[in-house]
Amino acid sequence: MDTVELRPGLLYMFRFSVGQAYLWRDAKSLTLIDTGPPGSAPDIAAALTQLGLQAGDLDRILLTHFHADHIGSAAELAAHSGASTSAVSHSSTSPPKHAWPSCGTEPAP
Repeated sequence: MDTVELRPGLLYMFRFSVGQAYLWRDAKSLTLIDTGPPGSAPDIAAALTQLGLQAGDLDRILLTHFHADHIGSAAELAAHSGASTSAVSHSSTSPPKHAWPSCGTEPAP
């Protein structure tokens, strides 16, 4: 796993072989956005240590959607850190607006 500082002291990207997670740090809280694939918790904990933090410093874990590379280590990190965990809710009546491949069909809702 690689750690990339995107905004000095504020935003970090944890880059895995598949997918990524983000750490948002502000004056009052520490938020982990997604948790990487299963088995990534030790790597994330090590990255936190390298940043002078520890898992127990996490205030919240935010999961953007239900793919293994986003939620794979959520349970382990939540249990280890005590952070609250939330998931983004997507409305089934309002699909995201983006271009579908030009194959003539759209995925089912």
